[in-house]
Amino acid sequence: MSKDSFENNGKKIKEIDQEKKNILFGGSFENNGENIKEIEEEKKGILFGDSVESISNEKWGVGIKKLLSGQDKNAALSVLFATIVLLLYFYFGIQDFFAKSFPYVENIDYWKYIYHNFIPLFLFFIMGIIFVKFVLKARLKDFGLGLGDRKAGLKLLIFGAPILVLAGLTTVWDSGMNQMYPLAREVIYAPIGFVFLYYISYIAYYIGWEFLFRGLLVFSLEKRGPLLAIMVSTMISALIHSSIAGFGKPFAETASAIIAGIAFGYTAYKTRSVWYSFVMHAIVGFSTDLFISIFTRSGLI
Repeated sequence: MSKDSFENNGKKIKEIDQEKKNILFGGSFENNGENIKEIEEEKKGILFGDSVESISNEKWGVGIKKLLSGQDKNAALSVLFATIVLLLYFYFGIQDFFAKSFPYVENIDYWKYIYHNFIPLFLFFIMGIIFVKFVLKARLKDFGLGLGDRKAGLKLLIFGAPILVLAGLTTVWDSGMNQMYPLAREVIYAPIGFVFLYYISYIAYYIGWEFLFRGLLVFSLEKRGPLLAIMVSTMISALIHSSIAGFGKPFAETASAIIAGIAFGYTAYKTRSVWYSFVMHAIVGFSTDLFISIFTRSGLI
């Protein structure tokens, strides 16, 4: 409560007490009793009515100001944006939604994954660009959409590519992975046209995914510390792989998503670009499908 409010209330109480004395020592006893009751009610209203409301309003005002003061609004808005587009993706962008919405489409088990893979390009990448330009009013290259440090990026790719290909090869001996991938199992034996479109959709998926997690989230949160930004991004992306998000990916993939999330996040931060982590993600994804497809066609798994 402000100082002026206390002073005004104090003056009103003095006036009421004086009026109470006048009533007690003048007028009839019966009328005095009724008048005093009215005065006491008015006094309570001053003490506990307006004052409490004033205190409550002032506390709320101070609380909101304290909450917003000194905060990185761009980071908060970016997290909110990521939450909204992920929610839309989980309810309207995954393969199950397509299958339920278009049950009579021929080769539904193939087309539902084409849909599933292209949606992140729209929700995460295109909508993300609009968000950065018109909500944050920031430069796209500040969120990883430039080539960044090419020298560092090339070094990281040369170092990381063999490891990622080897990681893809190891999935052949994991029963959870070799039974799930390729997601559209038809591509193992499909004509080249179907295979080509499927992996174009993979590229679309990785572009959207990397921009949201290694671009928007990492670069919007890095003011709070780059390590924290990478870890928060990794936590969300890893949990999405798990059954928590309804995807139910194999344990090996969810666990490796933690390692990959940190590596890809560091790559984006180091190079100031999402394109190098995009290439890394694509390498491990394509390698996984390629090796599992080769071993499956050969009858080795």
